[in-house]
Amino acid sequence: MLKEYELRQVINQLDWEAYHRIRRTELFERRGRVGVYNETHQDEHEANNQPLLLLFEGRCIGTVRLDYVPPDLGIIRLFAIDGPVQRLGHGRNFLSLLESHAKSFGIATFEANSAPEAVGFWRQQSFEMIDEAREFPLLRRQMSYAL
Repeated sequence: MLKEYELRQVINQLDWEAYHRIRRTELFERRGRVGVYNETHQDEHEANNQPLLLLFEGRCIGTVRLDYVPPDLGIIRLFAIDGPVQRLGHGRNFLSLLESHAKSFGIATFEANSAPEAVGFWRQQSFEMIDEAREFPLLRRQMSYAL
């Protein structure tokens, strides 16, 4: 089933447009934060940060930025699935592909700052709550593979 998916770095203008559209729509506008999303944020282009797209059957359906913090931490930023295809298992498959990708960088631990309404998703993926008091709760998971 994962063969229908592709995880790839954002590399061209069309990729950037899809990346920003999904993030702006799903993580900002649907939550009432209209007009605050910054498409030119400098963190998108930091050396250890990877803007990534999830494609399903050739169509862009998800976004994430994976920030690598040496020696072995991967911070999952702004993980989103496009609204029309949410709740179909794409998020679980996305995370599986992201874990495989992270392995090649020596990442042993994931951290995710979650929207409060998405905490259940992260817990279902074996993430443990680290700090629930934050505006965006912090969760962590040790990777399931041996380095």
